[in-house]
Amino acid sequence: QFTQKDYSSHLYEAELAVHQQSFEEYEDDIFKSMVQLTNSNRPDLDLYKQQPYLTFAIRSKLIDFLLKMSVRLKILPFVFFRAVRIFDRYCSKRIVLLDQAQLIITTCLWIASKVQGGNNHFVNLNNLEKITCIKTINDLGYGSGGKYLGPTERFRLPKLHELVKLCGAKCKYDQGMFKQMEIHILSSLDWSLNDPGIEEFITTSREFCIMSAYSADNEMFKVKEFLCYLSLYAPELIDINIIELSQVMLALINEALGFYPGDRLFQKVIGEEAIHTEIEPHRYRAIKTNLIKAVMGATDYSLRLFNSRGPQFFYNQINALY
Repeated sequence: QFTQKDYSSHLYEAELAVHQQSFEEYEDDIFKSMVQLTNSNRPDLDLYKQQPYLTFAIRSKLIDFLLKMSVRLKILPFVFFRAVRIFDRYCSKRIVLLDQAQLIITTCLWIASKVQGGNNHFVNLNNLEKITCIKTINDLGYGSGGKYLGPTERFRLPKLHELVKLCGAKCKYDQGMFKQMEIHILSSLDWSLNDPGIEEFITTSREFCIMSAYSADNEMFKVKEFLCYLSLYAPELIDINIIELSQVMLALINEALGFYPGDRLFQKVIGEEAIHTEIEPHRYRAIKTNLIKAVMGATDYSLRLFNSRGPQFFYNQINALY
């Protein structure tokens, strides 16, 4: 029987300290590059609206489908968010036929998993009947480094046969179609996928930690993940710069949960001193309004998925305040 050991919290803190020390030397250059990439790799809402077949209602159903697939595959947090952003960028450049929509958005999840991370599925979908034949740690899905539990979730990339299976027999997709679509999407986006994810502006390393000593931070992490995922359902936010989106999100969290400057849990954009991004008041109000609508219109599935204390309290506060 294989058992994992808890990762050392002292070692984790030491690693974070060394990382921060190394990062500070290049901080201004890093954030300058991140800002440039967020501006250049942004979907275009006006072009999106010209899609002859893909309506926003169909897009919402595709996002529902992808979210359920992400949960089934145990995709790591925020990979789903990146996948939808890649899909939106693709839809700003190419016409999407409805019979290929599922293939395209699932391939975007596959690409996002490679770029940002994968999943930590305990047992592969194809070996459920062979559980007695598990011989190595890789069979369990831990991957390399699986000796320890923490400091963050382990992952492995979703496999092609899993994506084919989860899309269903009616779609009649095969592994070759995913490979072809991957190349087509990448070439359509000029192979430019190194833009930062929204989590790089709103979450800290400690919030990603799954060790029990960081449980309070993990609950705040869930609130942010909840709000980010719901924001994807608002078509008005498709082309919003993610730095601006991050600023409004964190301000909304502070407002709804009653955090003030000086509080330990007060939220602010990571690197805001180096970014120097200001939002015009009318633009800020528009983003905030659409975020509130997205939260108030949360699906039953989303509420069941984020059923922990933090997201549920945030959801109730939004409904009570607005």
